[in-house]
Amino acid sequence: MKEFLVLIFSYLLGAIPFGFIFTKIFAKKNILEIGWRKTSGSNVFKNVGALPGALTGICDVLKGALAVY
Repeated sequence: MKEFLVLIFSYLLGAIPFGFIFTKIFAKKNILEIGWRKTSGSNVFKNVGALPGALTGICDVLKGALAVY
């Protein structure tokens, strides 16, 4: 049962689109309609700004690390 809950938690954690969230907060735009049309940190950095791009990158790395931990 524990393994199943970890699997579900990891899946849901990985499904959080931090690039989309930070773009909406900082620029009130839809990142899926500008730039490369991806929610990656580099796309957010280039099209929205350094702070939201850095936050996106950091959060993406942390969610990957948390899922593995």
